[in-house]
Formats: sequence, structure tokens, C-alpha cells
Amino acid sequence: MMNRLSQKLSSVNYEKPSRVNEITRIKFLFCHMIQKSLHKNDPEYLDEKYWSERGWLGKNRPWRTQKI
Repeated sequence: MMNRLSQKLSSVNYEKPSRVNEITRIKFLFCHMIQKSLHKNDPEYLDEKYWSERGWLGKNRPWRTQKI
């Protein structure tokens, strides 16, 4: 069992962007809207700062590759 798992993980190409299903995209969009509205009420909101640092409040998405 561990051998199969290790072979599977070693064969993953981490250079390719991951695939994300539509449900995950919809959930992210919902959270995106919540984070933006919470920031309007409280600019010092910590989660908003986290999202902003990663660019998720703009056009970046966690499943896209990002050049940091």
C-alpha cells in the first residue's frame, strides 16, 4: 500500500497547474465576495490581509501558478 502511494506521489508533475472542479471555484468565489465585504467594514481584518497578500482579492487564484 505504501509503495503504491509513494509511486503515485513521485509521478506527479508539479510543473503543471492543478485542475480544480467547478464546485471548488464556486466556493472560492463565495468566500472571495465575503472577504471583500468584510474588508469594507473593517480594513484591519486579518483574513483580508492574508488574501490580499496572495492577490486573491484581485485576479489571482490559489489553483493558478504564481510567480513570487
